[in-house]
Amino acid sequence: MLSIFPGLSEVPLPAADDAWPKWRAVCNRLPLPGQPLPLCRPDWPSIAAMNKAINDLIVYAEDDRDHWQPVDETLTLLTGDCEDIAIAKYGSLKLAGITDVCLVLAEIAAMPQNLPHAFLVVELNGEHRVLDNKFDQLIEPRDYINLQPKKAFFAAEAVMFARPVVLADLR
Repeated sequence: MLSIFPGLSEVPLPAADDAWPKWRAVCNRLPLPGQPLPLCRPDWPSIAAMNKAINDLIVYAEDDRDHWQPVDETLTLLTGDCEDIAIAKYGSLKLAGITDVCLVLAEIAAMPQNLPHAFLVVELNGEHRVLDNKFDQLIEPRDYINLQPKKAFFAAEAVMFARPVVLADLR
């Protein structure tokens, strides 16, 4: 996958990070047969329709425990927080054979206390788009304002985002 957020460096996530095992536990669990997961094809109009359908299907509910629900659990409950909704979309994309997807954990800087948030970033034909439960349309990551990306989880690796620092700039 290409660099997602211009101007930020990607560095490996420390093995001790508590989010990595949560991601590994849910990323390979697909929905159960008969569960109502909106599916898509590998094209932007179809992905946009799936994004909206899942946003309409799953009711947002805060999670004080920070439990990451696998797709089948979210589809049974039809509720979830931003990670859970993103994970459901990940399942739909995976069933469509789209593998260049990552879950991004971020903070929305415009909100009080820099509230945490999660969404998906998909790469298709060299282009990136954000799939977010906060809006139905797809946007490019660089157009996502008031956001500080923190971590990204891919199928086999995880990274942290950092701004490069030039020592001469610190004087």
